[in-house]
Amino acid sequence: MQENDTHNPSASIQKRYRRRLIAPMLYLIFAGLLWTSPQIRSSLFPVRLPAMQDAEQMYEQGSRYVSASLKNLKFTGYTKERSHHTIGYFYYTIRPDEQICDIVLLSPSTCKQGAPTLAQAEICGRILPSDESFLKLQKSLAKDLSWTEAGIRSRVNPCYLSEPDFRYGLRLLLFLVLAASSIFAIASILLCLLFFLRPSLAPESRRQKASGKTVL
Repeated sequence: MQENDTHNPSASIQKRYRRRLIAPMLYLIFAGLLWTSPQIRSSLFPVRLPAMQDAEQMYEQGSRYVSASLKNLKFTGYTKERSHHTIGYFYYTIRPDEQICDIVLLSPSTCKQGAPTLAQAEICGRILPSDESFLKLQKSLAKDLSWTEAGIRSRVNPCYLSEPDFRYGLRLLLFLVLAASSIFAIASILLCLLFFLRPSLAPESRRQKASGKTVL
């Protein structure tokens, strides 16, 4: 005849902590998926962008946050504003072999608020597809160069690199939340395993001992 849990405190404690293992284990699996996700991983640990021609492929693969070394940058004469503040300056560089133009949005501090040329710049940025400001820039450049919009689109990389959209504060917050929650989940699993294997160490067991009851 099976002994009832109410008469077997040790089995009751084991049953309780076996159930409590489920939630932190499921969360740890979820956190593991986040850590290995290309979007999350690149936002926490930016990958190296070998060359601007790789930007579109990396964007499609989910690696949106990158570090890059840029050379021979020239100011387009256009800026990007947000909430009536200039957040960046559009620069371009030409790939001599393909004659393709790559666009980069640099922070004011990096480009010294619109220096005409930059020989080199080491930045961390976010790869972005064509958005409203990028399309406006293309239209303006087409007008300046007396090109058609279709013509300039065929010579411009469809993705651009934005330094102002690489936000350190949000990345740090995301890293701290993921790291802290993962550590908490691991600690919960270890404690549940300990109390499952050694019920006498569980808080319930210590309380019962303090009240004079014996846990088998």
